[in-house]
Amino acid sequence: MKNPNLELLTEKNGMKLNGFSSEDIGDDHLYTGLETPMKTDAFKWSDEEKKEKIALLFEEIMDVMGLDLTDDSLRGTPDRVAKMYIDEIFSGLNPNNKPKIALFDNKYQYNRDACRKKYHVLL
Repeated sequence: MKNPNLELLTEKNGMKLNGFSSEDIGDDHLYTGLETPMKTDAFKWSDEEKKEKIALLFEEIMDVMGLDLTDDSLRGTPDRVAKMYIDEIFSGLNPNNKPKIALFDNKYQYNRDACRKKYHVLL
């Protein structure tokens, strides 16, 4: 059964899933590509601006859940969550954060698979 709230949310945000609903796609992602679908204006805001917006939105979520943000155990949580999303979980979306490729000399002259337990590494 389709969730009408989910459809409204995707319409509201203007997201298109190649004509498929999230229920159609499921966990298999059969209808999605290899590239992360990004909006053309994905980097119009700085990371700090994104953190501010996420913190405000997460504060609203916590309020909806009935959590007391004046309690010292919850104070600062929206900022921590925003930092987690931008600096950790989704940091790889920013092309500036791609890891640098490093090459090493093959000084031991390995020319076959190196195997340790169940893991195979091609050298």
